[in-house]
Amino acid sequence: MQPDEINKLSVIMKNVIWSFTIFICLAIICSCNNPQEPRGKFLSISGLDVNTRPGDNFFQYVNKTWLDSAKIPPTQIGVGSFFSLAIKSREALKEVCEEAVRNHQASLGSVEQRVGDLYASFMDSLSIEEKGIKPLLPVLKKIENIKSNAEIMPFVASEMQNGNSLLYNLSVGADDRNAEVNVAFFNQGGIGLPDRDYYFRNDPQTQKLQLQYQQYLTKLFVLTGDDSLKASASANTVYEIEKRIANGHFTNIELRDPLKNYNKLGRAQLQMLSQFIDWKSTFENMMLIADSVVVGQPKFFTEVGKLLKSVTTDQWRLYLKAGTITNYAFALSKPFVDARYEFYGKVLSGQQQQKPRWERAVVYVDNGIGELVGQLYVKKYFDEKAKKKMMEMIDNIQRSYEKHIRSLDWMSDSTKTRALAKLSTFKRKIGYPDKWKKYDTLKISMDNYFQNLIRINKFNYAEMISKAGKPVDKSEWQLSPPTVNAFYNAGGNEIMFLAGILQPPFFNPLADEAVNYGGIGMVIGHELTHGFDDEGRQYDKDGNLKDWWTKKDAEKFNLKSKAVIDQYNQYVAIDTFHVNGELTLGENIADIGGLAIAFDAFKMTEQGRANKLLDGFTADQRFFLSFGTIWGIKLKDEFMKATVHTDVHSPAEYRVLGPLSNFTPFYEAFDVKESNTMWRPVTDRIVIW
Repeated sequence: MQPDEINKLSVIMKNVIWSFTIFICLAIICSCNNPQEPRGKFLSISGLDVNTRPGDNFFQYVNKTWLDSAKIPPTQIGVGSFFSLAIKSREALKEVCEEAVRNHQASLGSVEQRVGDLYASFMDSLSIEEKGIKPLLPVLKKIENIKSNAEIMPFVASEMQNGNSLLYNLSVGADDRNAEVNVAFFNQGGIGLPDRDYYFRNDPQTQKLQLQYQQYLTKLFVLTGDDSLKASASANTVYEIEKRIANGHFTNIELRDPLKNYNKLGRAQLQMLSQFIDWKSTFENMMLIADSVVVGQPKFFTEVGKLLKSVTTDQWRLYLKAGTITNYAFALSKPFVDARYEFYGKVLSGQQQQKPRWERAVVYVDNGIGELVGQLYVKKYFDEKAKKKMMEMIDNIQRSYEKHIRSLDWMSDSTKTRALAKLSTFKRKIGYPDKWKKYDTLKISMDNYFQNLIRINKFNYAEMISKAGKPVDKSEWQLSPPTVNAFYNAGGNEIMFLAGILQPPFFNPLADEAVNYGGIGMVIGHELTHGFDDEGRQYDKDGNLKDWWTKKDAEKFNLKSKAVIDQYNQYVAIDTFHVNGELTLGENIADIGGLAIAFDAFKMTEQGRANKLLDGFTADQRFFLSFGTIWGIKLKDEFMKATVHTDVHSPAEYRVLGPLSNFTPFYEAFDVKESNTMWRPVTDRIVIW
């Protein structure tokens, strides 16, 4: 996700519980790959502040010197080694794409031809500027030709094929109740601000953002030829429709409840839910063949149905026009690109300058044809030895997890048996797919970027919609290999680590075990724990939404979860904005559990057992230092204030302080006393997994 895409944060990612996002960033571990370098050098302590006691604020102790001197580049919303690694990945993609462009002998339809031509078409700024808004005129004409509200939903449905998502979101994936079969999911959408609460909060900062968003909408209408007075009135109309749509949205906390968001309805039931929507024609325009679908948020579709009765056709045309321009603005001429950036990039995220064109181009190529460009990326940059080492570490960490489950004093034997069965069936996806996605019918040319965009959107949509009602292909990957990310997929009961993240600072086969287990080891433990957090625990070993807990065990888990919520609610993210312990509960459980699991797995290694000094620190201390540095981050204030309301992750500082304050081996490693700020009485230290 790009920083200027923050308006899409409210879209539900079906069955995927994300652990690392572009805005949860990492800091400073040396990325040196020289095999002659002493192992101790793979841990950098250049950010360490000797004036801070480790037990008072370990995050500051490890990172403060760096934080005080680090400058955020004007094209970024933050700085830290996650950003550095993301840029490194994009620079690698740039090299791959430019090599493909230079390879003029590539046969038509080859990987190189399509990657090179797509990149070249995005970089052809002269052609894009000459066309201005012309590529969008056909769809805008369709909007102008809408004669009645009965035509609204068919238009919205047909535009999904082109990647123009308006009003609601459609996806196809494993059925939560039958993970072997794909089903279509209908989820809330249709708003331009990050989430529903932006339309209803009345604090001065939010009111200012509301005004700035309406000014952005006004700008869109001016760019299409309206005078400022008419444009302002149109923007106000669009905003008011969006506000009414937002009234039907679930909150971000409600979106985290799998049961609340699973409502499987037949066609007749769907018609009764929103009587003013003709679902028969809507299905036809979506090319969806299905007797039933899963509706995430029923009240949203009821609200949309009411709006189709009460909002005039003229008003709907304005709404559809604004949404369409926003969705395609990045692919149009500079005035549209700038207008979108000014609000979503600058106002919401604090990014002071747009990213260079080449960087936006490689991101688009990766998003559009990720498993084509991914093949070239992996061939050139991925070290196959990383996969073998990762498998070894996951084996170790799973053994550690098994010991933890067996030793739990709050869980019954019957639930433990099912938990162990789920742990043993975790599937692993490391680096890149064993079977690459086919793009045989996708044609890409060098001379028409917008046409390429539509072709790719149509191809990806057709592939997605064709899966409805068919068996789940469990070999598929949700993200492209160059992505700097890792996640757990509840529906597949699988963990995934993309090639982009399997390099320094997260992971380096040459580094000592303390550094690797404190870095990628904690990430592995974190992802495994997602299978047992407040959401993931509701899915069984086969990926089905099914209650496999005894009632008493569930009550004990919920009581422990409440303690996590209470702890994180006390943390201040920025200014007067507190962390939302309920919103971030799943990630906080995964952080607390992941740290403990990874540390105990590290203690199984030779270095962990010996705990000898290296570069002035014990092995245990090096583990915690590695963990502390990977969360070193400096973000723009604007971005922090936006994501504290929408991001399911806690701010980086509390991803360090929260888990460590609950972990007794940390106290022992750094001699943390009751006089230290991070001290929590033994009886208050939270242990779930």
